[in-house]
Amino acid sequence: MPDAGTPIERGTDLHTALNIVFPEYRGVVPLGARVQVTRWAAPGTPMTLDEALEAARKNGFTGVPLKRDPFNLELQLDGGVLFEQVYLGLAAADVGRIQGAPASMTSEGLANWLPKVGTRQREELLLELVWLAKDVARADFLVWQLVTGALKSEWACDALPSGFELERVDGGAVQVPETFELTLRQNRGGASLEVERKKDRAWLRYRLITYERR
Repeated sequence: MPDAGTPIERGTDLHTALNIVFPEYRGVVPLGARVQVTRWAAPGTPMTLDEALEAARKNGFTGVPLKRDPFNLELQLDGGVLFEQVYLGLAAADVGRIQGAPASMTSEGLANWLPKVGTRQREELLLELVWLAKDVARADFLVWQLVTGALKSEWACDALPSGFELERVDGGAVQVPETFELTLRQNRGGASLEVERKKDRAWLRYRLITYERR
């Protein structure tokens, strides 16, 4: 029998994840956010999908698509793999409440809403946030602060976009392109952070592999 690999589990909470993607909120308005956990289970068969649907209904999910406020659930069979995803949207007010709370929902707590059928192969947390700065100059500083702060700690990237300067020149304004995409990867820990900036807006996607086999 081939070696299935060593299972690795990781976790976080919304407060911690939000502080990674949105450490500075002065002069910026969050337009919305979404948090989700996705699980891949295999082997998946039509019977496995039926079992997952039954488990979801026992957990209080109803309708099409499946919903139990404030959570939404998607179940799909594709190529012998059962795809499960639970997610909820966060309004701007929700983002503020999470930032101010000492404790918040954990990735494990969110994953508990997924039907426990099949054999878990992989699991991933995604926190996506969109913000609008008061002007382009403020957006310049915020994305520069986010990226440089990450690179000075435990994150790395393949290459910076052309025109992105890590250091200010003579203490002046930061130098970053008005439009760019960049992916930062945690040196250890199974996380990545996608930054997409367009003038006064930014789309930030934090991903954490919460379960994998190595």
